[in-house]
Amino acid sequence: MTGFMLWNVTITSRNPTVSYNSNLMTSMRTAQLGATLGNTARVQRVGVDAPLSKASHSVDAVYATRTMRHPPDAPMMMSSKDETVLASPMSQWERTLFMVGIVVAGVVGVFVGRRSQDRIAMATYMVEPAFAHAKSRPRSRVLQATAQELTHDEKKDVLKEFGLNEKGATDVLKNEELTELLLRMGETFGASKLLYSAVTKAQTDAHRELLGQYIKDEKIATAQQLDCALAFLTETPNVVAGDPTFEKESGVGVIVTDEEIIDAVAKAFEENKAKILEDRYQYNFGFMLGRLLKADHIKWADSAKLKQEVEKQTLAVLGPKTEADEQAGKKKKKKKAKPQAKQPKVKKPSAAELAAEKEAGLLAMMTEAADAATSSFLYNPRLCRITELLDNAAQGVFPDEDQEYVVGGWIRTTRDQRAMTFMEINDGSGPTGLQIVLEPNTCPDLEEFRKLGAGYGACIEATGKVVKSPAAGQLIEMKGTSIKLIGPVADGFPLAKTATSLENLRLYPHLRVRTNVMACVMRVRNEASFAIHKFFKDRHFQYVHTPVLTSNDCEGAGECFTVSTLLGQPNPDYSKDFFGSKAMLTVSGQLNVETYAAGLTNVYTFGPTFRAENSNTSRHLAEFWMVEPEVWFIDQKGLMDLAEDFLRYCIAHVLKECQADILYLSQYHQRMEEERTQEEGQRTLEGTLVERLVGIVSEPFGRVTYTEAIDILKKEAEEGKVTFEDMDLHWGMDMGSEHERYLAEQVFKKPVIVTNYPAEIKSFYMKQSEDGKTVAGMDILVPSIGEIIGGSVREDDFDKLVALAKSKGMSDADIESLSWYTDLRKYGSAPHGGFGLGFERLLLLCTGMLNIRDVIPFPRYPGGISC
Repeated sequence: MTGFMLWNVTITSRNPTVSYNSNLMTSMRTAQLGATLGNTARVQRVGVDAPLSKASHSVDAVYATRTMRHPPDAPMMMSSKDETVLASPMSQWERTLFMVGIVVAGVVGVFVGRRSQDRIAMATYMVEPAFAHAKSRPRSRVLQATAQELTHDEKKDVLKEFGLNEKGATDVLKNEELTELLLRMGETFGASKLLYSAVTKAQTDAHRELLGQYIKDEKIATAQQLDCALAFLTETPNVVAGDPTFEKESGVGVIVTDEEIIDAVAKAFEENKAKILEDRYQYNFGFMLGRLLKADHIKWADSAKLKQEVEKQTLAVLGPKTEADEQAGKKKKKKKAKPQAKQPKVKKPSAAELAAEKEAGLLAMMTEAADAATSSFLYNPRLCRITELLDNAAQGVFPDEDQEYVVGGWIRTTRDQRAMTFMEINDGSGPTGLQIVLEPNTCPDLEEFRKLGAGYGACIEATGKVVKSPAAGQLIEMKGTSIKLIGPVADGFPLAKTATSLENLRLYPHLRVRTNVMACVMRVRNEASFAIHKFFKDRHFQYVHTPVLTSNDCEGAGECFTVSTLLGQPNPDYSKDFFGSKAMLTVSGQLNVETYAAGLTNVYTFGPTFRAENSNTSRHLAEFWMVEPEVWFIDQKGLMDLAEDFLRYCIAHVLKECQADILYLSQYHQRMEEERTQEEGQRTLEGTLVERLVGIVSEPFGRVTYTEAIDILKKEAEEGKVTFEDMDLHWGMDMGSEHERYLAEQVFKKPVIVTNYPAEIKSFYMKQSEDGKTVAGMDILVPSIGEIIGGSVREDDFDKLVALAKSKGMSDADIESLSWYTDLRKYGSAPHGGFGLGFERLLLLCTGMLNIRDVIPFPRYPGGISC
């Protein structure tokens, strides 16, 4: 039978979801009906190659073919992962109407002269070959039917869509469980050879579903990717979709283009060109292919395409096989293996190379895990930080006025008017608060809030829109839509709205941080602490936690707090105490941290220390924090350079990160000048706080020897320029604070480093100078403070160290108790040194505060240990 038959065609796409109908004519003698949908789809037939219309993504006429063994009047249906094509013959009435339409359209086309390639292209809408030979059945049944409803032959046809031949499909049908699984997976993810491999090789249904989805999304598109995915799942069963490690190890989503395959093969040929031309077809192309399949990126290519490209380029380079090539191949089979020099074996990796490779893998795994863990976090603060809003506004970035924000904090001021309420709150993030404007018509909670009488110090939470402020002196304000009183203030609240003296605030260490001045100081303390760690970390120092409880008095002054369980005993026997010997709170971590420098080279400790000095002054605390670095392989100049760099860095960091706080403190000190002079005995400082700090970081420190410093002081006193309380100025004296400050404030007018102190006034562990009278010690003196850093090069000779200890009056028993320290000089000693900085003294310098009790949260001093 010849001629044409008219068909109604419905093409249903699953991705994107679009359906369209078309009439088509088919020859009843030719081979196939198929469909595929995508951006690269084309309508094809002999002599025609026209792209589909991208705008409509539809085909109005499709040239379809079919086999003679298919009944000519039966419906045909083809399906793939992305679409279903259903074709059914037209009725006689439909055929007549269609032919009349064709004639009319032709006539109109002749007169109008319009041509539409998309509507006249008669082409096959192509799919995978497996779909072309499958028997068609009505769409409504195939898409909706369960495995039990399909006939034996229908099941076999579906199984062939997985790439099975007749025998393979028949064998699978004998396994009902596998057949059911394949039918279900095929309906969900689209039948393919790759899906068949995934279903039959995966160990669990969860793995099959996971791989099926990746295959459907074309993120696993090659056998190589699937094999790697299956191997990974065997080692790591608990994998979920999107797991970055799984996707990386399996090449998920990696697409190797044909151009990349061509380039990779061409590169391999170029690298081995000489050997290929020499051996011709006897060259081991299989080895080349194996190397390509292990190369980064290219390993994810379709191995069949890669092999095909190798064969193609082999033919292009060598040409067709000659008779000589054939003969050489036969001889090679008979010939014994050539010496290794002719065809060297691939060298097996050594144990060291294997270990290095394994280590590299572990390092990569650790880095990847760390990056993934730190890329996102669970905690998301509910409240906005006021400082962040203000800082953004200062930079010209204003909040979205249509978005509501939530802030919380403590009331600093509140002012009620009839129509509205003005309130300033501070959340501790900075010295400047946020003004909240509340009106009854926009804030339903206002009237109830007013009745609660919340005032200064009360804790509230407000919700509203942050807008530009019309008032002078502030960039933004909040138009409140809700206000809640979180924590009221009871009667007797000791902090007043007006400024309270620092002396009075010391009576309430647990509350004083609510004031602006103390909050600024504590924020500076926080940043200065961070600066210390950052400075040493950037220079590869190791942070060592030294003990608080110790058995030694580092400074040798005997001003230690004793820790004992033998309370109430007049002459306690410490051998019966908790530790079996006398224990004290540490006065310095230097000796302990020095031992770790002997193994880690550069170290530092930063922690609390304790002195039982009965000094009730503005410069002393019983508990304070010390920063103590120790450096191996360093001399005195290097130590001075390190100390100067460190001090300037910490101050510079505070100037950069605490600008609002430093400005506030500078202005505060100017307002409180009267209190300053009363508390410090008419002491005055040149310039503002900002000017002093900028001056310190802007120029090098002065440097002078102890001998030169004493001569300067004597000359100044003799000329009547200064009068000290202690006027007994002589070489060998231990300079007091008044002498140190005079050198820094009046003589050098900046920080100054004093070196080479007399040995008799310094500790036993300081290295002696060549003159035998001085030691390689150094102190940094700063204006308003005096000594802020003290350090030295350490004695690294065992015999000299012991002799120095005895010269300081230490007994043999005392020296024996420090054997763990002196042993360092026996076992691999080297020149080393370090210094200590009193952290609270640094804070006095950075904040301009005059009493050390105002720069530590809970000061400890003689007679004071509240909180």
